[in-house]
Amino acid sequence: MGDERAMDKSIMSIIYAYLKGLITKEECCDLLVLRLVTTQENKEGKK
Repeated sequence: MGDERAMDKSIMSIIYAYLKGLITKEECCDLLVLRLVTTQENKEGKK
């Protein structure tokens, strides 16, 4: 359960960085996709 919260926090920080203009839209999308993929792999690895 703690992993889910950590994931939400990192996704929010990625979006926040994009809104602040720290990263481009492409970088934002790449980071979000990468985050979701690694989260999915972690879930499958725990089964």
